[in-house]
Amino acid sequence: MPRVQYAFRPAKHIQRRMIVDACRRIAFLANLSDYEYVGFGGFEFVDFELSHRELGIGSMVSIEHNIVNKERYQFNRPFGQIDMRFGRASDVLPTLLDDARPRIVWLDYTSRLNLDVLQDVGTCIRRLTPGSIILITVNAHPPTPANTRRENLVADVTNERIPAGVTDESLARWGWAAVQYAILLAEVDWQLRLRTDGTVFEQLFHFRYNDDAYMLTWGGIVSPEGDRAKWRYIFDSLDQIRAGEDPLLIEVPVLTAKEVMYLNAQLPEVASALKEYGIPDRDRDAYLTLYRWYPPIPGPFG
Repeated sequence: MPRVQYAFRPAKHIQRRMIVDACRRIAFLANLSDYEYVGFGGFEFVDFELSHRELGIGSMVSIEHNIVNKERYQFNRPFGQIDMRFGRASDVLPTLLDDARPRIVWLDYTSRLNLDVLQDVGTCIRRLTPGSIILITVNAHPPTPANTRRENLVADVTNERIPAGVTDESLARWGWAAVQYAILLAEVDWQLRLRTDGTVFEQLFHFRYNDDAYMLTWGGIVSPEGDRAKWRYIFDSLDQIRAGEDPLLIEVPVLTAKEVMYLNAQLPEVASALKEYGIPDRDRDAYLTLYRWYPPIPGPFG
């Protein structure tokens, strides 16, 4: 089933691989087997598969707000050690985080940023054990009609959270994602003030992608102030890390399987590869940026 979904959401797949690749660096400073993965498994549990198989994380918790399909979730979970928690994340997270242990928490929403999401972000920032990673994915597609964008934003997050100068026009295209990013930063800054253990937040991830709607994924690591430089050092050399306002825009190239295999055979010397065959430079360059995390090309038998 994941292979089918990757075909429809290749940018999402690439983002997943980038995040898992980065999380491997945790092993330089901590034991990944001590971590717990927390996410929204859905019916496919793709992130759980990657966390267990590639990071070696054994303890996993899936939060599912759809309590009607409990049996189907239980049937589809790929590993018996996945602890299913049914209910809203805002109800599950406070109790879950009472158990002090390092975690990778990925709250992968399909909704836009709203007060419920901000509440969950606040709970995590206040209560996650230092060394934990938090990731938030939200829908960043500007609503229509265009002259109601700011009105919709106010309804989502309240007027006082909206930065000055935001207009219907500025919320077009990726403008909505930019405002959501600013609101998330402000929320984290506020919630950190409520901690008394000297914990800081170091941004690691800032992705934008568009499989069928504009999406924003953002996150980082909470750590003691004294460990901040260590965590920054182990992540800074990675190409997919974005510690500031400028995001990594995942643009999936339009290439055939044969073209991908041709490019792979040329690596790393591919400056002019495929140009003579009419392949746009933009698609070639996009592939060179993403090839390490690109979905695998099916073999002759699928």
